[in-house]
Amino acid sequence: MKKIVTAVYLFATSLGFTQAQETTVDSTSHTQTLRAAQISFIYPLSTAGIDAPKHANVLSCNILAGYNGGVEGFEFGSIANINEGDINGLQVAGIVNTNTGGLEGVQVAGICNIVLDSAQGIQVAGISNFGNKGVKGTQIAGIVNHTNGGVQGTQIAGICNSTLDSCRGLQIAGVANVVKGNLDGVQIGLINVTSEEVKGTQIGLINYSKKHSGVQFGLINITDTIEGGIVFGLLSISKNGYVRGEISTTEFYLTSLSLKLGIRKLYSVFSVGTQFIDGKDFNLAFSYGFGAHFPINNMWSFNPELTTSQINYSEAWTNKLNQLNQLQLNVARKIGQRMEIVAGPSLNVYVTQVSRNGEVGTLAEPYTFFEYKGETTSVKMWAGAKVGLRF
Repeated sequence: MKKIVTAVYLFATSLGFTQAQETTVDSTSHTQTLRAAQISFIYPLSTAGIDAPKHANVLSCNILAGYNGGVEGFEFGSIANINEGDINGLQVAGIVNTNTGGLEGVQVAGICNIVLDSAQGIQVAGISNFGNKGVKGTQIAGIVNHTNGGVQGTQIAGICNSTLDSCRGLQIAGVANVVKGNLDGVQIGLINVTSEEVKGTQIGLINYSKKHSGVQFGLINITDTIEGGIVFGLLSISKNGYVRGEISTTEFYLTSLSLKLGIRKLYSVFSVGTQFIDGKDFNLAFSYGFGAHFPINNMWSFNPELTTSQINYSEAWTNKLNQLNQLQLNVARKIGQRMEIVAGPSLNVYVTQVSRNGEVGTLAEPYTFFEYKGETTSVKMWAGAKVGLRF
């Protein structure tokens, strides 16, 4: 080991690497002398000795780990690169790059990249990237990207991306994206959280924002205040969103109860309906769909809705296909602050593999204008109507 260290030192000295050039650079924290190059085994066993943190280098090679002042070109370390100043260029480490200054360039590490000032450029790490005062560029990590500042660019992580300020750009994560400020860009992940306003797009299973004026596309969308944009999901909840209940009847449902959640431009519809047949059998329908509310004037509105229902025949759930698809063109008139009378025609498409008393289908529809009977599946179509009370 002693022979290796001695050989490295003599080799560097013979090349003149230990001679400082008549040049200085201004680091984030202090002014440093710029040298052409340095070689170190492990600090302070280097060509600069214990003064290595006072010098920035155009070329820096750390056989194990180095502790230097900064980089103005290229640095390589088989284990770690540690610098007191800025990194302007390319830094590559087998395990970790750590800099108390800023980054303008590229960092690549097997485990972790850490920048205690701002990072401008690209950080690629097997585990995590950290830019303390913000990121302008790209962070790519196997597990997590984080900054205490804002993001202008792209964060891609296997688990989580987080920023304690606003994000203008793209976040893609295998699990969660978190923005403490505003989002003016795109979040794609299982869970997307923006603590302030979303002006861009959230795509995930669960999306949350305090204020929304962009696009949310997810299984569950939650926002405190909707100021515009589009919310599309199985369940969308907002304090000032569109929330309505409805009780109605149709040509085949004796009673149908519905809950409508979302925004006026696009809301989700959850319904349950019943139909009794011959005093002993019944159909129980669970429905889901989408609708929209278009004001005509202060009293009238137009509410198209598209729903699909699984019809369960004389049991809580029928496993066979027994599906009713409906397009309803409803018109509503206000009769109070929140009460409305609703009525309108519907187009019904009934697809079934279930029979009742030897006849195809379990619904007691009044008539059909189209029927198709296959070996296992039948289709019926008819026009109907609905009337109800919305509250």
